[in-house]
Amino acid sequence: MSKTASTFGDYEKALLQMLDENEALRAEVDKLRAEVSRLLAWINGDADALTALQAIYLDPNETSVNRVKAAASAIGFERPKLAATGLVVIDFRERVRQARLKATMKTIEHMPDDEHIPEPV
Repeated sequence: MSKTASTFGDYEKALLQMLDENEALRAEVDKLRAEVSRLLAWINGDADALTALQAIYLDPNETSVNRVKAAASAIGFERPKLAATGLVVIDFRERVRQARLKATMKTIEHMPDDEHIPEPV
């Protein structure tokens, strides 16, 4: 093989390697642009924190660690927590009686003037 042919092969290998690296970098730039758009939407109020977390854990390109953290943070807002509730029995009559005992009776005392008393018809 001649020296020119081997040099041409080296250049072709280098060119293919650079093209592969260029394609990988373009994919990374697209990923970063999508993330910036998502963050700008959140900052501008177009999306809330829950929407941002959902976008992260639904994105297959995210690492599994980030997806699990986002899902764990979002779960409290997506599903209601089950809580134990107790039934409190209230005796309505007793509560009314206690409220009446606590209330102070106000008496309005007023003696009308003779001139404001209406005349019988």
